[in-house]
Amino acid sequence: MPTPLRVLILEDLPAVAELLVAELRRAGFVPDWQRVATESEYLASLQSPFDLILAEYRLPGWNAIQALRHVRERGMDIPVIIVTATLSVEEAVECMKRGATDYLLKDRLAHLGPAVAHALEDQELRVRLKRAELHKVVERAMAWAVAEATTLDEAGQKLLQVLCESLFWEWSALWRVDTHANVLRCLAIWHDPLVQCPEFEAITRQFTFAPGVGLPGRVWASGGPASIPDVVQDTNFPRAPFAAKDGLHGAFAFPILLGGQILGVMEFFSREIRQPNDSMRALIPCISNRIGDHLERKRAEEKFRKLFELAPDALVIANQYGKIIMANTQTEQLFGYACEELVGQPVEVLVPERFRSKHAHHRTSFFANPHVRPMGSGLELCARRKDGGEVPVEISLSPLETEDGLFVTAAIRDISERRRTEEALRVKTEQLQTVSESMLAFLESGNWKEASARLLRSALDQTASEYGFIGVVTEERVLRILAHEGIVWDTSVNQEFYEQALNRYRDVGYLEFTNLENLFGKVITSGEPVLSNDPSTDPRSGGLPPGHPPLRHFLGIPIRKGSAVVGMIGVANRAGGYTRAEQAKIEILTGAAGILYDSYRRQQHERELEAQFLQAQKMEAVGHLAGGIAHDFNNLLTVIMGYSGMLLQALPPGDPQRVHVELIKKAGERTAGLARQLLAFSRKQVLQPRILDVNEVVSSMSPMLQRLIREDIALRTVPGMGLGRVKADPGQLEQVIMNLVLNARDAMPRGGRLTIETSNVELDAAYARRHVSVTPGPYVMLAVSDTGVGMDAETEARIFEPFFTTKEQGKGTGLGLSTVYGIVKQSGGSVWVYSEPGEGTTFKIYLPRVTEEPEGDVPVQEPAELPRGAETILLIEDEAMVRELASTVLEAAGYEVLQAENGSEALRVCQEHAGPIHLMVTDVVMPEMSGREAADRLASLQPGMKVLFLSGYTDNAIVHHGILDPDTAFLQKPFTPDALTRKVRQVLDAPRRDTKRTGG
Repeated sequence: MPTPLRVLILEDLPAVAELLVAELRRAGFVPDWQRVATESEYLASLQSPFDLILAEYRLPGWNAIQALRHVRERGMDIPVIIVTATLSVEEAVECMKRGATDYLLKDRLAHLGPAVAHALEDQELRVRLKRAELHKVVERAMAWAVAEATTLDEAGQKLLQVLCESLFWEWSALWRVDTHANVLRCLAIWHDPLVQCPEFEAITRQFTFAPGVGLPGRVWASGGPASIPDVVQDTNFPRAPFAAKDGLHGAFAFPILLGGQILGVMEFFSREIRQPNDSMRALIPCISNRIGDHLERKRAEEKFRKLFELAPDALVIANQYGKIIMANTQTEQLFGYACEELVGQPVEVLVPERFRSKHAHHRTSFFANPHVRPMGSGLELCARRKDGGEVPVEISLSPLETEDGLFVTAAIRDISERRRTEEALRVKTEQLQTVSESMLAFLESGNWKEASARLLRSALDQTASEYGFIGVVTEERVLRILAHEGIVWDTSVNQEFYEQALNRYRDVGYLEFTNLENLFGKVITSGEPVLSNDPSTDPRSGGLPPGHPPLRHFLGIPIRKGSAVVGMIGVANRAGGYTRAEQAKIEILTGAAGILYDSYRRQQHERELEAQFLQAQKMEAVGHLAGGIAHDFNNLLTVIMGYSGMLLQALPPGDPQRVHVELIKKAGERTAGLARQLLAFSRKQVLQPRILDVNEVVSSMSPMLQRLIREDIALRTVPGMGLGRVKADPGQLEQVIMNLVLNARDAMPRGGRLTIETSNVELDAAYARRHVSVTPGPYVMLAVSDTGVGMDAETEARIFEPFFTTKEQGKGTGLGLSTVYGIVKQSGGSVWVYSEPGEGTTFKIYLPRVTEEPEGDVPVQEPAELPRGAETILLIEDEAMVRELASTVLEAAGYEVLQAENGSEALRVCQEHAGPIHLMVTDVVMPEMSGREAADRLASLQPGMKVLFLSGYTDNAIVHHGILDPDTAFLQKPFTPDALTRKVRQVLDAPRRDTKRTGG
């Protein structure tokens, strides 16, 4: 097949040129040729691409040596064959040195075809080798340039440098696509240190290019590379005058592609009239795509690393040989190893020695059949820390296929806290059940001894003690034992004393101790717990009655009524002794005992009115219980019911743990039923922002803050004059101040000054530029300053991170300042910290200033009798039992009630009902259609209908960022029938607003 050939012939005789062309055709080439004779013609022709140059050695006014020099100076890789009539050996050698491919005498033109074919083959091989080598150089250089970069902005300067140096260009610029403005902007410039182009550089930084405009715009519009031999002569090169002044001529540019999208354009310049050769042109698409690939890979690696580090669990990646290749910082916290220590170690280093052989077998089995194993999978697992300690864990496994082979990712979760919580939950459930049964027994019978016996039994079980007692203090300062268990007296020691004590117990039902100069008495006289794990040497021991069993360990907790000690619970002889954990358990029981004993004393004092006052006395007990333990009860019930429900959902059927959890749940349900009879549960209200005067908030909190800090800390408030108002939730703002004050207190262990200051400030644009997310405008500034230990820059940079704390273990959760940050941000403000080691710390909070006036609180007077009505109410509730209850209550109050299980059924009921519907009472969260959606859809059918939302919790249907929509009528679940009846009447009687419907 004929071979096309673009040939430039340097020959002053046209006939000779024709002869050369004929010889090429005879050799199988199809020449596209041009003849030039002068040097100026030759230079002009070099602007066009040629495959071959045939040159006469001697030309008028110049020769082939000069022609070869021009080719070399332009970096052109074109075979040059000297075809001449005569040529000396010295001339031939010089031509070959200057880059000639071959030489041939004109009387041997029959050899021209083979010589050309050989030259083209050599040139093709040379181009391939050069292209491959250049490709390697550029690839290594680009990899180095983006090694530390994840964005084009970060990699730009290095990329320009390595490409300029690798491709031998002198000046370069990187243009980034601004998608918002639809222009190219100069991102970076690099040039050879010896090539200074100040004016061209300055104008380049100022320029922006639209698609199709200028060299960068042409590349952007076409999506492919472009070149200009001489920018000074190009009419579509706006910077031509500046290029001419600084001596720039040749230019080329190509796009940077990522997933088919153009991220930017790279532009290169030379002081010579030049354009890229074929090797460079062939390399440009590869360079363009490889830059995008490098950036994409780095971005993916960085994203993986961030996700890996942000994982809440310890993550370990191991290969199929069990070697750890990667671990996150959570692993350091869990196991005590630095990540660098673990890399390369066998994964068995994290396994207790007794399990290691089995673990290796399990690992082999996993890689033979890789699969996802969820967290826990019903296994009780144990891990080994660096210090040799062991910790209970749950582990999930996930196979990870990579180019380097199969790996396994292990997510390891410390469940120590959960086990402690479960144990504490079990103990508190038992305590709550005991307290409930004791209260129930006492309220039903008034028998204080029976209630005491139940509490004592719980105290013995929870502390694993051999014996114990519950006693009260009489007015004569005698310890009267009302319940005891496990005490075995030695009757042979003092039989007379024992018989007297036994006879008295039979007569009056209790024993009494008049001697308070012992461990029992110290509890009464000091009013403080007494814990002694060596009573025989304890100086507080004053002896025991004859025949009393020996004490090896003792724990006594006072029972209080207000500040007075009215009795005690004592337990003894626990194996291993007592700790603060056992003390805390008994303290909960003494709290209930104090309330019960208080009721018991009241009954004793008012015995003559027992018949008439019995019910009132019970209610008094309930009132005291509500006042004394309502908070603890509600928290305990929330934990018990919540966690037991969650655990039951998580445990599969047949799991042996379900029985225990169901018992916990049943105890919680039983206690919940009793609590509903005894306590008026407080309802969680949706928080609402108000117009506040920060000075008033600080002033009202000052007495409490003074009590929170120590006496060696001086509290000073500096209220700003004429302080503006802010819109915030008062409770949240108080929590912010509280957290900052406590943080300042802990930062001043040796005392100091704590200052709370307020003022009006204007944050201008300059301040906003220096502080991310700040909007210029008027603010109220609240500053809390201390003279404490201060912080270094590293600590200050992380101070608002959740769970970050500088306090020793057990002295802080690390959530206080995170809470401050979240509240301030939610209120539309910002918080900044200023600190130096040894110089104290200042937190400055900026809340947007508002011009609204605060609304006065209008007290709502509820009628003594429950209100009634005759209006029609549409009740939407997907829970049948709740729906039936609400319907019964409302019908009993005189209302006509239309029931619907969901929003769709409500639409049908509304369409079928002929008369008006005055009020829709709807659950907020329902399947398929929320209460908000139902209200909006029914508004057109019943324009005058009001809406009351019910919910045990709220979602974004009626709240946004925790703030209740204005004018929304809402009743929190659980609610009482009275509360429902009053709320319905209140919504019906409220004047209707003309504003857009917001929920009734």
